[in-house]
Amino acid sequence: MEGSKGTVNGQHQNLEDFAKCLVELSQGITQEHRNLLAKEDEYKRTIAALQEEKRVLTITVERLTEKNEQKCSTSETDQERKCLRTAELEEELEVCKFHLQNGTRQIQQLQLKEKELQERVKELETNLEKKHNEFMVLNSEKDERLHTMNNENNDHLKRLRELTNLKITADKEITRLKERVRELETTKLQRAEECEEEQQKTRTELACNRQELEDTKTRLSKLLGQRLTDANPNIADLSDQNRPTKLAERYSELYDNQWTEAFETLDRMYCDEQQSISHLFNILKITLEFCQHEAKSQMGLLKRALVLDDDRKADRALSLVQKQLKDCRKTFAKESGTSLFTKFKMKLHQSNSTVEQNALAVDSFLKECFTLCWLMCVQDPPVVFGPFPRRGDRFETDAYKAYTSSGPFVDFVVWPALYLHEDGPVLCKGIAQGLKRNGFDGRRTQDNEVHTSEQVSEQNMLPEVEVGEFKVVGGNASTKANDQSTAVTAADVQRFFQLMGRYNNDKSKIISELGENKYRACYDHITSNFGTTGLPPI
Repeated sequence: MEGSKGTVNGQHQNLEDFAKCLVELSQGITQEHRNLLAKEDEYKRTIAALQEEKRVLTITVERLTEKNEQKCSTSETDQERKCLRTAELEEELEVCKFHLQNGTRQIQQLQLKEKELQERVKELETNLEKKHNEFMVLNSEKDERLHTMNNENNDHLKRLRELTNLKITADKEITRLKERVRELETTKLQRAEECEEEQQKTRTELACNRQELEDTKTRLSKLLGQRLTDANPNIADLSDQNRPTKLAERYSELYDNQWTEAFETLDRMYCDEQQSISHLFNILKITLEFCQHEAKSQMGLLKRALVLDDDRKADRALSLVQKQLKDCRKTFAKESGTSLFTKFKMKLHQSNSTVEQNALAVDSFLKECFTLCWLMCVQDPPVVFGPFPRRGDRFETDAYKAYTSSGPFVDFVVWPALYLHEDGPVLCKGIAQGLKRNGFDGRRTQDNEVHTSEQVSEQNMLPEVEVGEFKVVGGNASTKANDQSTAVTAADVQRFFQLMGRYNNDKSKIISELGENKYRACYDHITSNFGTTGLPPI
């Protein structure tokens, strides 16, 4: 309805604008007609003035002619004078005739213009009449449209009143329904609050039980992890960039790179290959001895610093946090190693030993040796060099590789083997010179090239099995029960702990997964090493 009103008002406005245009056009035509009439009157006055001037000139010519005729009867002298005067008058007459002719032409031109103006006025009157007729037609159409639109507007107003009444009725119904909904929501909220209180109480109790269970699991896992990894070389922390396998790689690179450079330096000094090798070997030994002494001293200082008492009381009080102390020392091994290296170099400067003085001449080799030996000493348990074979001992190919000549016996050790721990498996093979037969100094090959050690292959490295955040080195981690079929491997221990967590120590479910014999074997192995805390009953 509002749209139809706007349409009617717009059309009405258009008609009014058109009517205003017609009025303005009519006024313009009327003004133009008045201007033409004023020009016509002006032209008429001009024509009358010219005709009057013509009449005056005509009278003047007649008078001059009469005077000329009268003077013809005078004397001859006068006659001549008159002739001259007549000539002058004739000239004036000619001039007057010329002006008269010009006036006549101007009158004719003005009459032509007057005629054109009259025709223009007639044309404008005709156009004005046409526009007036058109205006009357449009005005009548406007009246008809206005009448039609008024009727439509009345219909719309009637419809609007009906819709307004319907809206009022609907609003009343909506208000009633809203009141009903508000009542229902209030009841619902009251019931929901009651249910929420009950649920919250249940959730709180459940959360407390879960938290208590998680805390128990965390304590159990932490205790088992500490017992499993404390002084156990078969467990490797995968997040530790300085774990034994990584140290083995660095040890191999030390021989390949810094040892070769240091050997060339000492060989230029002594011009004796075996003596240069012996000096480098001894530098490595005194470096390890210094690091072992400092590691032991550091652990004692840590214990005394915590309990502020002597070592005996510290050992009793700190037995529960022994693993944390070792981990802490390992974490700050890089920083402590930097300070200790400075101390070590000062000790070398103060020494008169030839070996220690030579160590200062091969600084790059010395620094890497010290870093590696210090990281070996802070492992738990410490990584060590294996027993050094003497000349004439059998050449153990599992622990050593040949230097420049091979044989079944050892001539001398070039580079010691690296072991996971005391009496443990080999991490990196050493280098030794071989002898063809015992008691005979085997000849070295003519080739002077130094054979560098290769990276430790998979068969020489200990197999590793991941257990949670740790890695079990499988070689010595496994134990065997009385029966060969119930041998316990690192993978079995790992699976046992996983099933404990999955089934919440449910013995029947764990046995269904492992089998009773394997379950008993794993249980016996774990209890013999870590006790029965947190384990399900056998």
